[in-house]
Amino acid sequence: MPAMGFLQNYGFSSCKTLYFSLAIFYIFILQRTARDVEYPARDEELLEFADTFYKTNLISYNYLSVLRSYNLHTMDQIESAIETADLELLKAILTGYIRQDRFIWGLWEYAVREKVFLRILNRFNEILQEIT
Repeated sequence: MPAMGFLQNYGFSSCKTLYFSLAIFYIFILQRTARDVEYPARDEELLEFADTFYKTNLISYNYLSVLRSYNLHTMDQIESAIETADLELLKAILTGYIRQDRFIWGLWEYAVREKVFLRILNRFNEILQEIT
């Protein structure tokens, strides 16, 4: 499959949009007071990041099964796997962080503060570099 077709099929054309959306959020959050950073509100920029994600082909509809198949059960295990994740696993990790926020309140803010989203997007970029 030609590289461009592969990229479009797997949503890599949308990675730039996700980067941009997340970058706006990081800039916004860094301009806030220390108190606000410790307890960030559900900001419009972060909601836009999640909404942008749902418009991509990066969603893993069976993300829980994928995580289990890689024997990843804890947040520490999942976060440790980001730097070496293949495309299937990386999509599952990103989907997990986006979807699980409704069960683990504050997960998105944690993922921003600890740069989890940024690490995931950087890994997508590495995979993109490897295939082009």
